[in-house]
This record gives sequence, structure tokens and C-alpha cells, in this order.
Amino acid sequence: MLRLRPPDSRRAVGPTRGARQIGFDGIGAIALGMTSGQLEGTGYSASSNTDGCQSFRKGAGLVVTLAPSRDAVVAINAFADPSYRTVDGIGVGSSLAQVQSAYQGQIIELHLDGSFGQGSSGVLVQGSGGWIGFTISDGKVAALKVGDHVHATNDEAGC
Repeated sequence: MLRLRPPDSRRAVGPTRGARQIGFDGIGAIALGMTSGQLEGTGYSASSNTDGCQSFRKGAGLVVTLAPSRDAVVAINAFADPSYRTVDGIGVGSSLAQVQSAYQGQIIELHLDGSFGQGSSGVLVQGSGGWIGFTISDGKVAALKVGDHVHATNDEAGC
């Protein structure tokens, strides 16, 4: 089901987003499009290089994926950490119905047939600045990720 509505002013972006709050353009202070220098300035450091993508970490929290060819963040993964929630209150344990209700009118892509990446199922929701990817297991959100259309799923698309 694909739907579109104008951007909603309730959706926090940039510096107004809380440290564990997920928006369409990032999570906390980490935003899509940030450079490696900007990430390092927030305390993140390069941790691995997979499929041409550079991963950055800061402790055991978020994993940030940077495309070195563009020197730009393309994904931010909160995994299954229940302390991260979208600005609309959706997090680990929320139902598929709650996701669809919270983003009614947005562009929503359902990938409930194992096509979300690595054989998993999930939902992509498009908003201003990017996509939020919700991994779905047994009808509930199991993990969350923000990224561009390709990198907001569970698959390792490369950079």
C-alpha cells in the first residue's frame, strides 16, 4: 500500500530530536548525509569496512554506515534496542498495525514476504529526509533503522 501526505510538523528533525529519538533523517544527533569528520566530531570512530561501506561506532550504541565514495552517512542502525523510539512513539514491540496507523498517509512499502533483506520481513516508511526501516517478526517491530531507500532495509547493499 503506497500513500503520500505532506510533511508533518510534529516530526522532529535535526538538533530538536532527543538522543534516542528516531526521525526520517536520523537518530539523535546523527543525521543522514553527515561526513566522516562530522561523525568523528561526535565521538564516533571507524570500526569496520564491509561491502565498500565504512561502519562507525561509539561504544555499544548505534552503528552508522558511511558511503566512502560520497563521504556521507547512508544508514543509522538502532537494532533491537527498546530505548529507541520514533518521534511518533513506535519502537521495538510495537505492532505492525501501530506502524501503519502512525504513518497513515505516508509512503509505506510492505516487505512481509522475507524480501526485506537477509530473508527478513519489514516495513519501509518514507518521510522528509529519508526512510525508517522496521524489521517485523511475528507481527511486531523487532528492530529499527534509518537510511536512504536502499540502506534502510536489513540487507547489506554495499556503498
